[in-house]
Amino acid sequence: MAFQMDYPTTSPTSTVTLRNPEFGNVIRHNTNAENRNTLGGEFKSVKNADWPNQTIQVYTFKELRDIDSSSTLYLFKAFLQTTAGLEMKVTDHNGDVWHGYIITPVTEIITEHDNCSYTISFEFLGIKQ
Repeated sequence: MAFQMDYPTTSPTSTVTLRNPEFGNVIRHNTNAENRNTLGGEFKSVKNADWPNQTIQVYTFKELRDIDSSSTLYLFKAFLQTTAGLEMKVTDHNGDVWHGYIITPVTEIITEHDNCSYTISFEFLGIKQ
């Protein structure tokens, strides 16, 4: 499967499709629980059932090329500029659908190789649908 990003989440007008991310991407789960140590040294953890669980996923895509205006990298840059700070839908390489936000700045696109290919890495904060 490919990695697809759509905006808005219903009836998308902007879509970008990237190939699968690199193996070994990071997934961090945030349960929003409050953890504290009491003065007596006891560990207490409190979580309200209304607080959502959040998942932050770090994706890395390597060997992307910026040859012309129809290239994947060019389309991805344009997508990031038009959807910055807005909720989007991501269908990941496993076929899972997520709604959320990219929480890293657009400047995370770097040149790593002499062959003019780029590496993109970004963090996505979302909730699985």
